[in-house]
Amino acid sequence: MTVKDYLSQNFTIRRIISARKTKIEDLKDMRMSLGGGFGIKVQTSLKTDRLGEITADLHEMIERYEEDVRRLIDLEQEISRAVNTLERDEYKLIMFERYVNLKRWEDVAEDNHYSLSAVNKIHRFALKAIERTLKSEGKSFSAARG
Repeated sequence: MTVKDYLSQNFTIRRIISARKTKIEDLKDMRMSLGGGFGIKVQTSLKTDRLGEITADLHEMIERYEEDVRRLIDLEQEISRAVNTLERDEYKLIMFERYVNLKRWEDVAEDNHYSLSAVNKIHRFALKAIERTLKSEGKSFSAARG
């Protein structure tokens, strides 16, 4: 994993959380369609079994969702700490915008009145500085990819 990969993990976790949230809503809708949401007694064992399966799936999905949210919060705190180690404010700003606020590079450049090439240059310098800091803390990373 490169430093960039490390900092980018929250993009993936946020997508997973969003997908889980959608699945939770789908399971709730399915449960409601079987009468599980209104306290209606279901007369056939087939419907009862299906309702139980859906309810179990729903509870499992909610647990995974909550774990992912906790993981995201922890990761964002780690990323924020890493970015805060940067000495130059312009580096901090660019890195926070991208890796904490999850903005697109074009938006980071425009919002901060930089060209895209200037943002890319700042990003490269900031990644190297963060890598040095994290390595001094005992974390190891592979060489940056091209």
